Amino acid sequence: MTEMAKIERERENNNNNINELNEEAQMEKLPNPLPYRRNKALVKELSVPPPGAKDLYFPSQYSQPTMGQFKSCLWKQYLTYWRSPDYNLVRYMFTLLVALVVGTVFWKVGTKRSNSGNLTTIIGAMYGSLFFVGVNNCQTVQPVVAIERTVFYRERAAGMYSALPYAIAQVIIEIPYCFVQTMLFSFIVYAMVSFEWQVAKVFWFLFVSFFTFLYFTYYGMMTVSITPNHQVASIFGAAFYGLFNLFSGFFIARPFLVDILHNVHQTLHIFTLVEEKFIYDLPNRFVKCIKPEENVKLR
Repeated sequence: MTEMAKIERERENNNNNINELNEEAQMEKLPNPLPYRRNKALVKELSVPPPGAKDLYFPSQYSQPTMGQFKSCLWKQYLTYWRSPDYNLVRYMFTLLVALVVGTVFWKVGTKRSNSGNLTTIIGAMYGSLFFVGVNNCQTVQPVVAIERTVFYRERAAGMYSALPYAIAQVIIEIPYCFVQTMLFSFIVYAMVSFEWQVAKVFWFLFVSFFTFLYFTYYGMMTVSITPNHQVASIFGAAFYGLFNLFSGFFIARPFLVDILHNVHQTLHIFTLVEEKFIYDLPNRFVKCIKPEENVKLR
């Protein structure tokens, strides 16, 4: 091993000598080689640390604490969303269009609750509209998150912030935009469908709509986080829309689900929120149907 090490060292020295001769030959062709020689000598001098010098040391990986990182990430997300009208305005316009269509098609059906068919119509309308707007939220947020992820990789590698403050800021920044979307959708639909104007019922309607839009949006963020790009995330997300729809409890009622599917229903409980909304909206009412066996007593 000693002989091999000597041979390797001699080979490296020969290569260095050859490189220096080539550089000298190139330098002689320059009209003024003095700056080149001076810069080369300066680089060689600064490449050797002075005696007693210590390696650079930083007490923490990031320049700011976790709260400072979170504030910076939240401000960054705020500017990004405010300067992305193609994302937010399109989402709001789509929500407004769906609310007007639902309100027009189901004009004042909220007052028609004489039988179970009318009740199913109302619940189905609300379920379909919430599901439709939620799927749109999931699909529109995916390209935005995918673009921001590229920026996140670069800034995290530079030591600007860690993953946790960034993720929390990304989650929180969606709340006010989803809240405005909920207000835009809920009051239009609530007024045109003619539900009862009581504080508790209006609040419950807003609560269910808000969290439905919110967790669909977060689901779109999750699909981007676990996939390489937003195209794959869109395919992955669409694969679960059918599960959401099938096991939500609307097409297959809860009493008809076996134990395993009942657990799936509890996990994917989109319709459960909508169902609870209307059960709360109709407390202690007896829905009299045309057929006596269809008569149902609500809570």
